[in-house]
Amino acid sequence: MSKEIRKELKIMPAELIVVEHVRHVYACRACELNEITTPIITANMPKPVLAGSFVSPSLMAYVMTRKYAEAIPLYRQEQQFKNFGVDFSRQTLSNWVIRGANDWLKIGCMNICKKKIFCMQMRHRFKY
Repeated sequence: MSKEIRKELKIMPAELIVVEHVRHVYACRACELNEITTPIITANMPKPVLAGSFVSPSLMAYVMTRKYAEAIPLYRQEQQFKNFGVDFSRQTLSNWVIRGANDWLKIGCMNICKKKIFCMQMRHRFKY
């Protein structure tokens, strides 16, 4: 016999997850017991996207994509985040957008433009 297959699309609503970055601090216990200078070593921690902020790269990209690609203004995004149970002010969201554009997009776009201009100059240089 044959089989019938029915497909459907399912949407998973966005969810905010708190990611904790733990940085361990190590010290030599033997040195501590023998009253020798105790070397303290601190493990590395990933640098934040914005210093002093809890925004992740994915959250910043989410806000910027919704603002520019989907044309959802920040005041609506502020209301939607409140529905998730998170209270981001419009000022905070706008700071993320401004800093994201200035710190990350500008650098990436400038590098791409420089490469294209350099390639164009090289092409024109060898034309006789």
